[in-house]
Amino acid sequence: MPFNKGKKKTWLGGEATQFSKGHKPHNYVPVGSERVNGDDYVDIKIADPNKWRGKHILVWEKYNSRSVPKSNVIIFGDGNRRNFDPDNLILVSRSQLAIMNKNGLIQKDAELTRTGIIMADILKKIGERKRSKIKRN
Repeated sequence: MPFNKGKKKTWLGGEATQFSKGHKPHNYVPVGSERVNGDDYVDIKIADPNKWRGKHILVWEKYNSRSVPKSNVIIFGDGNRRNFDPDNLILVSRSQLAIMNKNGLIQKDAELTRTGIIMADILKKIGERKRSKIKRN
């Protein structure tokens, strides 16, 4: 059993100077700063203390003057996560994205990826028809 089980405040001194008001930590970055997250996407700090959003999402929202719907995501048409050209950012539904990932329809060219979205819609409709046919029988 640990020596401090059931006890409160087992340290002495330093409480008054532990955290001074207004102190910024050494790793603080201001609002508007960019970072690359673990998934290799560029994030922008939009608010303190620690609110970040994807740069590709912010660029798409600014260019299209609306927010991204909950059931949708923004993908990079050419697969390059550093190409923030509004023509390269494509809004797709999560179901379209799942079908595109499963069938390898995201290409290195934005126009081919747009064609892949159409193919994903066709594949989704085929699946719906098959399921409805099975239910009827």
